[in-house]
Amino acid sequence: AGDIPRDTDSLLGDIDAFDTALHHDPTLYEDSRGISKKTGDDALTRIDAARLAETTQARESGESQEATVVRNTTEASLRALAQDVAIAIEDAFHDQPQRRERLGLFQRGSN
Repeated sequence: AGDIPRDTDSLLGDIDAFDTALHHDPTLYEDSRGISKKTGDDALTRIDAARLAETTQARESGESQEATVVRNTTEASLRALAQDVAIAIEDAFHDQPQRRERLGLFQRGSN
């Protein structure tokens, strides 16, 4: 009785408590409208599946966040390296614009 919880943890907790009570006292099935032992077993299986899905989602979300940090750090390192290389090439070939262009470094202000 009462309101159905909105958050997943509370919902699973309430369903789990209800089904656990039914399993511990099978006579309660007799007094429940339309709830059989199979329905209770199915509910417990679904609770386990929901909790597993929630755990998997949390793990994968954490892995995704870690991958994003690694990607961003690596990208920043590559940008810094590219900048260092560009400066070195500009210094080495400051009087040879064609060689700089072959290496992908164009005169500023030109396309």
